[in-house]
Amino acid sequence: MALGLLALAVVVALPAALRAAQRRRRLRRGLRGIWEELEAVGVDHGLPPGPADTPRSYARRLSAWDADDGGLHRALDTLTTAYERHEFGRPGYEADEEAARHAVAVVHEAGRRTQHPVRRARIAALPPSSFAWLTRVRTRMAPAAEAAGARMRAALRRVLHRVRRRPKD
Repeated sequence: MALGLLALAVVVALPAALRAAQRRRRLRRGLRGIWEELEAVGVDHGLPPGPADTPRSYARRLSAWDADDGGLHRALDTLTTAYERHEFGRPGYEADEEAARHAVAVVHEAGRRTQHPVRRARIAALPPSSFAWLTRVRTRMAPAAEAAGARMRAALRRVLHRVRRRPKD
């Protein structure tokens, strides 16, 4: 019984621990990693980046979390400006990564405040961004799985057709 409870606790704690490790790794990887963490925060709180989002348009969508200016707009401006300069600006731009890390924390807190307490607990225990890799794998594997399924169905139809045509003794 105790072993079962321990196993259950490990299974429940695993996604949150995975998300914490992902967060630490991203925040150490420089500005690109910090921006990936911002996107993960958005996924966790129900505002994933869209395929047509630019950094600025995504930041504008995230700013909807701020009912009163609790620093979210400044944090998003800091992150967006630094990321755009890093990605699209002249070579050699040195961003203030510590300010960007702090800005992500502000955005995370703003997203957390917009959620109902039960949803906050679910996000803490089972963060959706920790399962994003599964969606990516499924999306990449879908065409191959579909093709394999089609081949299997065709082979099964051929076998069944031969079995039906076989004369009975």
